[in-house]
Amino acid sequence: AGIRAVLVGGALLLGAPSWVLFGLIAVPFVLAWGLGWLFLRNQVRGRFVLDEPPRRMLGFTAHTVGAAAGMGLMITGLPVLIQATSGQPAAQTAALIFAITVTRAPIVVPLQALQSFLVARLRDGDDLATRRVLALIGGGLVAAGVLGLAGAWLGPLIIAWLTSGRYDLTSLSLGIIVASAALVGLLTVTGSALLAARRHGAYVLGWLLAAAATVLLLITPLPFDTRFALALLLAPALGLVVHATALLRAHSSAA
Repeated sequence: AGIRAVLVGGALLLGAPSWVLFGLIAVPFVLAWGLGWLFLRNQVRGRFVLDEPPRRMLGFTAHTVGAAAGMGLMITGLPVLIQATSGQPAAQTAALIFAITVTRAPIVVPLQALQSFLVARLRDGDDLATRRVLALIGGGLVAAGVLGLAGAWLGPLIIAWLTSGRYDLTSLSLGIIVASAALVGLLTVTGSALLAARRHGAYVLGWLLAAAATVLLLITPLPFDTRFALALLLAPALGLVVHATALLRAHSSAA
């Protein structure tokens, strides 16, 4: 992150074109990996043991990449999808994207950051871990409804205050956006539970199904308000159904 900040900051000061900025954003990932391997490989090599055969590890990696792609499309890619499919005036589209950004970040980003912690905690937990996660899903769904109602009630005032009145969204739109953020946050939690239970296939299937449903619902020939509501609420709900079903089966197998 520090290398990227220096490179991008220097390029901005020099007035570099956009394609150079894009390259400088991507290069540090490769550079950091190369430098880490160059200077730290002797401290790492031979000091760890894989608890799975290489072929299975590659399968787990493929599952992780697939789930990350679906997760990225539903979170960071959603504004691009909405912009490409809305057909609404630019100001209205910008208002929706702004509201999605400011509501999803406080809910989803911390849960993503805690995913490794959740996996470790649930994996090391007792035989009630799955039941606790299922109870959390029920509580999360209730919380999503409550947050959605709160967003519908207070959201228009908050958005108007944050943007000095530039953006104006309906209560219904903001309620849907907030409830959707809670559902995506729940997907992150159930995904961690599935990884802890070694149900990698169900983990990636839930994210990919939710991502595919988001795209398909946004391009259906329906009024935009209907497409928007279905994509934000139904798509993550489908992913949650897949995750919850797999967790129930994992609990039944353990029993």
